[in-house]
Amino acid sequence: MSLKVKLFSCISAFIIVVSLMLISVFAATNVTLNIGGNVSFTANSVNALITGSIAGNAAGGSTLTSIDIDASDSDGAVSMPTDWTNMDLTFAESASPITVTINIQNRSTDRAIAVSLTDSTSISNVTVTRECDSASIEATDSRNIPGGETVTYTFELSVQSQNSSASGAFSLAVGLENAGSTNQGYTVTIDFDPTVESEIYIAFNDMQSFSYPSYIDGVEYTQDESAVGGVIPFECTIKNVTKIAFGGRYSQVTRAVPQYTMIVTSDGGINDSGLFGGTASSDSSFLGWYDITEDTSFYITTLYQ
Repeated sequence: MSLKVKLFSCISAFIIVVSLMLISVFAATNVTLNIGGNVSFTANSVNALITGSIAGNAAGGSTLTSIDIDASDSDGAVSMPTDWTNMDLTFAESASPITVTINIQNRSTDRAIAVSLTDSTSISNVTVTRECDSASIEATDSRNIPGGETVTYTFELSVQSQNSSASGAFSLAVGLENAGSTNQGYTVTIDFDPTVESEIYIAFNDMQSFSYPSYIDGVEYTQDESAVGGVIPFECTIKNVTKIAFGGRYSQVTRAVPQYTMIVTSDGGINDSGLFGGTASSDSSFLGWYDITEDTSFYITTLYQ
């Protein structure tokens, strides 16, 4: 075989090898991976709103149809929209992760929801990472959702290798049960807007003594930083309240302060007032105890007698 023929054969073989390599690389980076998805709910005497979304899929993401579950008609399997039972979980050519997000809102104010979740997903070449409210969870998860609160589940599906296909389905079953009155009480908001230098203290439920709201665990407290001098308006929110009382410069305070009137009103019809400050003999102990039977907003102000 002449040198020219040998050279031509070598060049041809090289071109064929390079072409096959390019075809292989092109194919590997363009594998389309499509998996199914099915989410089901059962519910028993709960009042919930279910929302969800898909992000990162080839379709560019989607918002799932909202599901309303009413306590009067939730007894067994929940009728699921098609986009929940036949999810579009096609990976983009880049094979970036797909994220499925599910929000469960407890719309009851005085009942908790017991959630039992089972992820039976089985997909070859795909890894599933699970979280609830940003904390890692296992394939099974149980928790209570207090009244008025929401939990968020996220499931991230990641391709292990773009050179391999994926088969299987994302499969999730969620049970919602009425957990009873584990969330006792109601939410109270307090707007304290004094017109004179004064302070108020609160006690609620089984507290044995009064305290300033910012010192009580679990009270969401916001102080008005624009306050001048000793007059400090504030707002606070307290959950799970069954009864509440308000105190001022009560008998434990020994230093004399000008006598003032505290006025307490609420959107539930409470309209009360009392004298605080001055000498110990004229101090009022507190205003209340008020029974709380629904979410209640209080407005409290003070003025000199």
